[in-house]
Amino acid sequence: MTTHRCTLCLQSNIIKDCNNDRNMRSHLGAPSTHNMGPLECRIPGCGHRSQRQDRNIDHGNHQAVWGQPQALVTALNREVQACRQAFLDAVAQVAPPVAGIPPAAQGHSIAAQGPSAPAPMVHDPVPVAHTAPQDPAAAQVPPAAAQVHPAAAQDPAVVAFDPAQFPPPTDYFEQAMDEFERRYAGVTREDIEKQYEEEQELYYQ
Repeated sequence: MTTHRCTLCLQSNIIKDCNNDRNMRSHLGAPSTHNMGPLECRIPGCGHRSQRQDRNIDHGNHQAVWGQPQALVTALNREVQACRQAFLDAVAQVAPPVAGIPPAAQGHSIAAQGPSAPAPMVHDPVPVAHTAPQDPAAAQVPPAAAQVHPAAAQDPAVVAFDPAQFPPPTDYFEQAMDEFERRYAGVTREDIEKQYEEEQELYYQ
């Protein structure tokens, strides 16, 4: 995804976009483009600049002695940020404006809706008088423990339910171990190895 647009290329009406800081630095630092590399040869009178120390550059009659002046690093970083901002500005110019409603249109819209409906009237709740039941016996509710379903009261099996009559849940793991010991009782290691050898002979015949 594009993130930078070279401001130096824009001065020549050329659009050059990059997708991250690293690619933008390589473009700005290349001697064939803008020659803004942060490395500079320290030999007096040379003046060669580069983005990387291992770049093959002909220095004439001497070997390269690279240095990295802070001023060159700062200038390159500043230009990279300017390229980032240039791309953001270009995207903002291309983005369509947010559609808004003109004030006059808002007035017509409000007028078309007509007058607002009156607020509903709120009445105070009318107090309800609580009267005592006519039959005192009908108002007495038996406790929950005394309420027995009619079907349960008629079924003696339900009434005589005893949890002790049901055995505890079966341990299926113990049953499986018992079955394993019963099936392989008396089987030795020699028997297993012998059976394995016989199966191998049958397989490779």
